Amino acid sequence: MKTGWVYTGAMVFVCLSAFVITPWRVFFDPTKTISSENFSIFLFYISIFTLSAISYGLTSLKAKQRKNISRSLIHIAPPIATVLIGLITQLIGLKSQDTLLVAFPFLGHFAAKSQFRYWLQTPKEKMHWWYAHMNGMFVACIATITAFLVTAAPKIWPGPLAESPLLWMAPGIILGTVLNRWTAAFRSKHEKSALYRTTEGSQS
Repeated sequence: MKTGWVYTGAMVFVCLSAFVITPWRVFFDPTKTISSENFSIFLFYISIFTLSAISYGLTSLKAKQRKNISRSLIHIAPPIATVLIGLITQLIGLKSQDTLLVAFPFLGHFAAKSQFRYWLQTPKEKMHWWYAHMNGMFVACIATITAFLVTAAPKIWPGPLAESPLLWMAPGIILGTVLNRWTAAFRSKHEKSALYRTTEGSQS
């Protein structure tokens, strides 16, 4: 539990730092290049994406007793921001022909769609909040690993692979698959457990 809060606090701090670094790199850095601007924009977007995922993971815990749909700004604003900033990022990517800026926001769009669907539908599963919480924190972890690869890989393992957009997309593809399979396995186990308890109760 404490480890989770330490991780969350560290990620929030790092993400908020992008709100200072990105404007400086884009508007005031005398040595800026198109490449450095695009890199800063990517980090800014991934910060928005990560904060939205963390918000989703935390607010779903607080709303575990929710019985109806929610249009609260605290629930809806983060995915809206993710989509809007993602679209702007993709437009910049198209203009500068930067594959990463065009491709990566699709992961954010997909995550935002999942968040919208969760808040704008009536919960139908008893453990809905648990799935939402794990989804949010897992997606934040994907963003963390992606940011590490983008910033550190070219310095640690210089070469074409380290600078390939495929490497930067890999965490989302691989860990997204792991998340989906883990969720399906946990849901199946929970449903079997609930069915067993129901059967035991009817027999007694």
